[in-house]
Amino acid sequence: GPEASPDPAQGVGFWRDLWQLVRLEERYVPTDVRDPALIPGLDPEVLAEVLEGWPGDLRCHLSNGAVQSFVRTLPLLHPKGTLQVQDLFVTDLAEYGRGFRGPGKLDGTVVNWVNGALLRTAADRLGYRLHWAPFLYRPGSAIRILNTSLKD
Repeated sequence: GPEASPDPAQGVGFWRDLWQLVRLEERYVPTDVRDPALIPGLDPEVLAEVLEGWPGDLRCHLSNGAVQSFVRTLPLLHPKGTLQVQDLFVTDLAEYGRGFRGPGKLDGTVVNWVNGALLRTAADRLGYRLHWAPFLYRPGSAIRILNTSLKD
């Protein structure tokens, strides 16, 4: 940290300059939630349903790749099977307003948090139930376990 330098102002300057070099650029852009190109293969009404009733602007990840993979994997699930995924999930859109949900580290890899609210709505629309469980193997971890199975 800055205290490692004999001159605190120089130390702060070093870390500020380093951060400018390595930080990821924010690429949030306004979108039309009913644009089918946002998440190919997913009914645009799903995103509209997730955002329904949300006041004003919301900065969140669409998790396009994760949602596409999830939606394509569900039909492969055995009727009595369960799909289980562990990742950094935002389970409620309000979490985006309560703190940083940008790139994080998971097992040494830089990852973005997955929009779990969107996954839950997509699963429901496709006839699946989705629920969350804590990741018990690392107490205090932000990792959550997603469990999905076919509705009865």
